[in-house]
Amino acid sequence: MPPGSGPGSLRGVPRKTIGRNARMRPSAAARFAALVTVTAAVDVLSNAVAMAVPRPRNTGIGRRSRLGMSDTLKALSDNDFRLLFRMERNDFNALLELVRDGLRTNHAMAILAAGQPIPADCRLALALRLLAGASYLDCMLAFGLGRCTVFDVFHQVCVSGFSTCWIAYLS
Repeated sequence: MPPGSGPGSLRGVPRKTIGRNARMRPSAAARFAALVTVTAAVDVLSNAVAMAVPRPRNTGIGRRSRLGMSDTLKALSDNDFRLLFRMERNDFNALLELVRDGLRTNHAMAILAAGQPIPADCRLALALRLLAGASYLDCMLAFGLGRCTVFDVFHQVCVSGFSTCWIAYLS
């Protein structure tokens, strides 16, 4: 092979490209590989930092606070109360006293699962709202509960109410 005709020679290249522009530039593939490597390294570091820093608990819009529901029930006018629950307020309170023992919850488990237990008057109001014709979706939003919890509470109130009334009937 004649000198100057090897793979690294500039023979056959126009004279204008020899000089400053003819220095060894990385090819497009080499630049792309370097970019991918740097991006992967930054991604790994950001993931490591994200895993090391604990994220705050997401409280969200539907924060489960039902402490105000009793106040909301008390604030309703008698007419609105009758429209919502299809019974008078004193009948509601009498029914609540009858079924309250059947609506007890494990306080420690309720705090672990939802932050606080659902009060008995809130559970009875939910069941009566459903019996009055409300949609479970409306009850979910109004009482701040999940779909399964709405049905569980409804079932618990119905069983407690039926057993209490059945015992009172047989006495």
